[in-house]
Amino acid sequence: DVVDSWFFHSELVLSQYGLFVFIIGTAGILSNRYNFVFKQLSLANIQLERRIDDLGQEKRHLVKSEARYRSRFEGRREPIAILDSAFTIRDCNPAAVEFFHLEPWWNAIQNGRGPDVTDLLFKDEQENESLRVRLAASIEGFRAGSTPFEFPALVKRSVGESQLCTLSFEVIRIQDEEEIVLTVLPDSLDTGALAPVEGRMSLDIENTLSAADWASRRA
Repeated sequence: DVVDSWFFHSELVLSQYGLFVFIIGTAGILSNRYNFVFKQLSLANIQLERRIDDLGQEKRHLVKSEARYRSRFEGRREPIAILDSAFTIRDCNPAAVEFFHLEPWWNAIQNGRGPDVTDLLFKDEQENESLRVRLAASIEGFRAGSTPFEFPALVKRSVGESQLCTLSFEVIRIQDEEEIVLTVLPDSLDTGALAPVEGRMSLDIENTLSAADWASRRA
């Protein structure tokens, strides 16, 4: 209106429509922004629904995998135990409970305070160095290299005797944590094979403590 009064002199009065134009323009801009935000929210909702579906499928897959794992873990005939980095028993299958006689420890195992696996070994007083000490030395090497290894050892039995077994250790790493799977393989050698009073045998063994231990026990 000021410019018209100075230059054009058309006597048009537009200022009375200024508020209307301002409100309509503002409403148009806001509606455009709301429409943009609504599209973004709709896209985010679609992506969220897809992510929820993916998580649901992953959860069902994990549940099935855990069920299959528990079935195979608990159904194995070999004694199997899950150890932490300190070689403390955290979980075990029924065969391990029966083999190691862990019934008194079962509640403690479920609470993560199971016995040390070295406490389950049998100490032969006739040896100058117990199997527990040699196992501890092998454990230190196992921690340094983190490679699976087997170790022959005597395991305590309920009647106070011992049973020769092979302890197989294997590391499983999950993110920043590690667990050790212990599988016990009892010696299936027939004791009748050791019954002869006199005989001669020639052995060719590797230069390791475990092989020497096995050969000495055969002798």
